[in-house]
Amino acid sequence: MDLRLGSRDRSTREAVAAAGVVVVWLTVLAFSRGDTIDLTAALLVVLAEVLVLAVLTGPLLAVLLALVAAGLATWYLVPPYRTLEVANADNVLVLVVFALVAAAASALVELAGRARERADTADQQALLLGDVVSADEEAGVDAALDRVRRGLGLDRVELVETTGPGPEQVLAASGSPGTGPAVIAVELPDGYLLRGFGPEVFAPDPAFLVALGSAAVRSYERDLLADESRRAEELAAIDRARTALLASVGHDLRTPLTTVRIGLDSLRSPQAVLSDADRAELLDSIDAATSRLDDLITNLLDMSRLQAGTVIARVRPTVLADAVDQALLATPSDRVVVQLPDGLPPVLADAALLERIVANLVSNALRYSPSGSPVEVRARHDASTVVLEVADRGPGMPTADLTSAFTGLRHVGEHADGGSGLGLAIVRGFAEAMSMTAELRPRAGGGLVARVVIPRSAPEASR
Repeated sequence: MDLRLGSRDRSTREAVAAAGVVVVWLTVLAFSRGDTIDLTAALLVVLAEVLVLAVLTGPLLAVLLALVAAGLATWYLVPPYRTLEVANADNVLVLVVFALVAAAASALVELAGRARERADTADQQALLLGDVVSADEEAGVDAALDRVRRGLGLDRVELVETTGPGPEQVLAASGSPGTGPAVIAVELPDGYLLRGFGPEVFAPDPAFLVALGSAAVRSYERDLLADESRRAEELAAIDRARTALLASVGHDLRTPLTTVRIGLDSLRSPQAVLSDADRAELLDSIDAATSRLDDLITNLLDMSRLQAGTVIARVRPTVLADAVDQALLATPSDRVVVQLPDGLPPVLADAALLERIVANLVSNALRYSPSGSPVEVRARHDASTVVLEVADRGPGMPTADLTSAFTGLRHVGEHADGGSGLGLAIVRGFAEAMSMTAELRPRAGGGLVARVVIPRSAPEASR
C-alpha cells in the first residue's frame, strides 16, 4: 500500500484540454452542417463533453473550455453566423446559462473527486494503521516499523529517543541505513521521534504520521514491558531455585557435620571407654563425613560457577580412560567395576570437567547402591560418539522423574540420604558446556543407568 499522492502531470492535462477543444470544435461543426440548427441539443452535448474533461483535467481548464465552447457555439450556431454577435436575446440567455452550468458542474465534479480522493486516502490510512497495530501486537516494534516503511514507500524508518543526557538514540529501525536527509521527522510525545528516509512523501498528513509513530512507540514500550516481565520471571525462578537448593543442601551439610561432631565428642570425652575397634569405627565415620563435606563443597562451588555462567570448557582430544582413572582415585576399588574396551578412541572434552562428570555420576550411583553391589563404569563408541555409562543396582526412580533429576531441585527426603541432586545438575551443566548430552534410563533388573554421549575426536586432531 503506497500513500504517496501526486497531482496529474501538468503537460498531460494540457494535452487532454487541447484534445477537448478539438472535440468540442468538431461537435459544433457537425451541428452547424445540419439543415436546421438545434442550439439546445448542441449545447447539451458540448456540456457533457465539458464535464468529462472536468474529470480528466480539473475545474480550471474545464471552465476555460466551457468559455471556448460558448464562443464556438456563438460563431457557428447562433445567427448571424460566423460572428460573435447574438441577434436574439433568447440565445443570449441560453449561452449564459450554458456557461454558468458548465462552470458550476465542473466545480462540483472537482469537489466530488477531491472528496472521493480524501475518502480513499482515509481508507488507505485506516488500513495501514490497522496493519501497523496488528503487526505490533503479533511481532513487536520491528514488524510495526516495517509496515510503516512499506506503507509510506520509504527506504528506512527509525524510532528515535531524543531525551536523555547523551545524543539521540535509535531504539528500533526497519530498512537499509539512509544516506540522504530524512524526508519525514515527526515529533512524538515523551521525547520520541519517527524519522523516515527515501523518496519524498507527497502532502503527508501530520496527524496520520503522529498516529503511526504513536503505534510504533506503544509497540516499543510493550516490548520493554515484556522484556522486564521475562527478566522478573527469570529472577523469581532463580530465587526459588536458590531457596530450594539452600534448603536441600543445608540438610546435606548438617548430616556429615553432625557425624563429625558426635565422633569428635566421643573421642575427646574422658568418660568414654572405647576399644580400638570402636575408635577405628568412629575415625572411619569422621573420614566418610569429611569426604562427604568435601564433595558437597566442591559441588556447591561448581554449581555457583554454572549459575554465574563462568564455566569455560577448553575442549581438546582427551583419553576417556585417563579421566575415569583420575575421577576414581579416592574411590574404593571394590565398589566400582570399570569396563572400558581396548582401542577406545579419544573424545573431545575438557579433561577436568569430564573428571567431575565421572566423579559425580559414580558418587551418585554409590550413594544409592546396596552394599555388595558394585557400580559399573562402561563405554562403547560408534563413528561419531563415545557413550559413557555408569550403572547401579539402586532403587531407581519413576520414569517421569528421570528428566527432572538433572535440575538439582529434588526435595529433601526423596532419597535415602536426602540428597539434593546437585551432582546430577552439575553433570548436565558441564556436559552442555562441552556440547554433550546426559540422560538417565532405567536399568533392566533394577537400578539406573546414567549415560553421557561424548563427541569423538577427529583422527587428525588426536595424533
